[in-house]
Amino acid sequence: MYAQAKQYMADQNEKRLVSVGRAIAAQIDLARLTSFLPGDEFTSEYEIEQGRLSRMRDEADLDNIALFVPYQGSLLDTRRGIGIGDFHPLNDIDRPELRPLWEGAPVGLPLYEVDGEAFQSAFVPMIDGSELAAVLALDASANFLSDLDRLKTALYAAALLSLLLALGLGYLVHRNTKSILALHTEIKNQEKLAALGTLTAGLAHEIRNPLGIIRASAELLHEEEKTTPHVMEFGREIMEEVDRLSELLTNFLQFAKPARADENAGDLGGLVEEILDRVQKNFDDQHVALVRDVTKESLRLRMDSIQIAQVVLNLVLNAKDAVNGEGRVSISVRRTSRPRDGALQPSGEKSDGPFAEVSVRDNGCGMTKSTREKLFDPFYSTKSKGTGLGLSIVHGIVQGHEGYLFIDSEEGRGTEIGFGLPLAEK
Repeated sequence: MYAQAKQYMADQNEKRLVSVGRAIAAQIDLARLTSFLPGDEFTSEYEIEQGRLSRMRDEADLDNIALFVPYQGSLLDTRRGIGIGDFHPLNDIDRPELRPLWEGAPVGLPLYEVDGEAFQSAFVPMIDGSELAAVLALDASANFLSDLDRLKTALYAAALLSLLLALGLGYLVHRNTKSILALHTEIKNQEKLAALGTLTAGLAHEIRNPLGIIRASAELLHEEEKTTPHVMEFGREIMEEVDRLSELLTNFLQFAKPARADENAGDLGGLVEEILDRVQKNFDDQHVALVRDVTKESLRLRMDSIQIAQVVLNLVLNAKDAVNGEGRVSISVRRTSRPRDGALQPSGEKSDGPFAEVSVRDNGCGMTKSTREKLFDPFYSTKSKGTGLGLSIVHGIVQGHEGYLFIDSEEGRGTEIGFGLPLAEK
């Protein structure tokens, strides 16, 4: 496209030069100019003619006007200072491209360069009778090329800017669309949770009463002296299933209608140590090593101690189940200045620290990518008797404390999962 524009403008400039040349030729007194002899260049009459052509040159925005007689020499040149009768460099009209001059037709030449600058020339024949008496030559700088180059640069810049704007707009639309869809999904989830909470709260009382009666009856059956071992086993299984149903009902209630956090200042490290002391025997009985790395630094923050204890207990017991006996679970508590890369946060953007961070690492079987992506989804569980609500509740509690969650796991490499909570301002 640039080459086409360049050729078009060169053609138009060539036509302009030919038209200007014809107009100037019509104003030249050829008989007077041909009457000058070598040495007349310094006469006032010659200087008047040269000055008149120089003004025409400037008015027409030309670089030079020259007049010469074929095969004889120069008559006048407004730039080069060539004397009358001297050889003129343009006086080579036997060139094929200049042959139309002999037939009385003007000629425009293509662009050419001199010292890196582009020019164009036009030749207009001056006929005396039927003879070619002289040739008027015009030179002009092709300054339109620099304008065209600037236009090309501007167009490239505009195209690049348009592309960047389009990409930026596309990104904003994509990001905002994702935000809108996420908000829509969140609203729908909240509506579902509200409905689930209302339903669960209404049924909780009705379900728990018969569950209590069933468990009490099973307990009596299990403790009856005359009961056979087979019946006693039935009683024990009934009590276990009732306890599991009660726990499931509690999880439903907590997930659907989470309690408002009752925040007070507390030390996260001390709370974690208390939880680990409570589960130590359970780990020992199953031959699972429980390794502690809790900082001695006081990590005070505003938290609901009961809810955060539930989070820690859930993560620690999940890690124990993942190693499936004779494994190792490591718990660390430390101060950190920023969330880990890829951490899940309420705002979706990194928050300013500092944070108190709890990490639970196991050397179990690890997780697949699919499992990691659905880990915090409600009702998703990899356990045969799991409700799929434990980690969803964990997510809700940490989010309610304006904290973040993180997970790093691969199949065969174990899992590290944890959370961070903002430290209280001093």
